[in-house]
Amino acid sequence: MNKYTLVFALMVLVSCNTTNSKKSPFTFIENDQGVELHENGQKIYLYQRAPILSGEIYYKHYIHPLYNLSGEVITRAYPEEEIEWHYNHRGIFWGWRQMFIQDEFVGDGWVMDSIDIDIKEVQTASDNKRAQLSLHVNWITTHSDKAMAFIDEHTTITVYPTQNEMRIIDFEISLKALVPGVEIAGSDDDYKGYGGFSIRIASPETLLFRSEDGPEEAQAAQLHIGPWVDFSTPDLSSPKKFGLSLFCHPSIPNFPSPWLLRSEGSMQNPAFPGWDRTMISMDHETILRYRIIQHDGDAEISVINRWYSEYATGNEATQ
Repeated sequence: MNKYTLVFALMVLVSCNTTNSKKSPFTFIENDQGVELHENGQKIYLYQRAPILSGEIYYKHYIHPLYNLSGEVITRAYPEEEIEWHYNHRGIFWGWRQMFIQDEFVGDGWVMDSIDIDIKEVQTASDNKRAQLSLHVNWITTHSDKAMAFIDEHTTITVYPTQNEMRIIDFEISLKALVPGVEIAGSDDDYKGYGGFSIRIASPETLLFRSEDGPEEAQAAQLHIGPWVDFSTPDLSSPKKFGLSLFCHPSIPNFPSPWLLRSEGSMQNPAFPGWDRTMISMDHETILRYRIIQHDGDAEISVINRWYSEYATGNEATQ
């Protein structure tokens, strides 16, 4: 190798190392409660791994707090507030009111009645493009005398760098049965059917709700209003302001999911599967995908529609 070839090779090596060694803005920090994610020193969320007593039941395996772009907490989870209802609604969580094995009711995964979660593995990874939390858990029924794992869950939570006053968080929840005859369903009632992926947002009584069709009103019954809902605070001058758009991916089995919207201390929920039971197979995964976009609170509906189109088609021009 002559000296010119050697110099060129060294220049290429330096260039490649410079490109690939760009520092990640993300840091995962483990503590007694779970795993906290920071971006450039600012908190994004905490994954609650340790059980916390709420009412008479211990809860874990959820996100709380979630912070807005200014670092203010925008989720709620009892018992942090003196609220006497919905003690089981906990930040960002997912669960089902009815869980069955071979047609036998084995527990309520919404309030964790006769249900426990075994967190088997928590992994973190980050670079300059994303931060990813990977979770492997087993859902366990304690309904009978012998505890039994019956659903295997793999979930990834991916956060992208904040750009243009916007932060994207993707959730992918994969469920697979560990025994034959596993079914899940939402609440057994006449007009709600709630269950699945849910967010308990702070100060719901002041929230503004919008869908692709415009402003919406919270109601007791299901709403069929399209694939996304935006939640925002009316006071855009407050440091506690936020906008949060929740998207349902077209691959969700009951797409477009019906919505449960609440203007009290409760969850916001794109219901899956609703009233009717759905089978969780031992042979292939049931995959639920959702996206949260945090913004400054005044995004136009046309802009949110564009964000949703990018998500639905996989064209991530937003980033």
